[in-house]
Amino acid sequence: MKDATQIFKRHEGGPLLHVKDFPGKAQIYNPAPVQYGEETILLVSVVEHAATKGYGRDVGQTRVARSSDGVNFELSEENFIDTQALGEPWDRY
Repeated sequence: MKDATQIFKRHEGGPLLHVKDFPGKAQIYNPAPVQYGEETILLVSVVEHAATKGYGRDVGQTRVARSSDGVNFELSEENFIDTQALGEPWDRY
């Protein structure tokens, strides 16, 4: 098995996505990167503050973030996976 530190290298400017850069978001974590042509795409777990969407608790979502340089990302305002439409128990996790 290869050592992950030999394959991946943390960007000195990391983290690339920081919650302070996205008003109304409580947490941003677990990006899954994919290189698609000239674009780097991340699937990102986002927890939005309950008050932002009018829910009774913070809400977890999966969003897409895109970058042309692999460092500066634009986070989509739309959910990639919308668990709210599924109802209980999915909207709790």
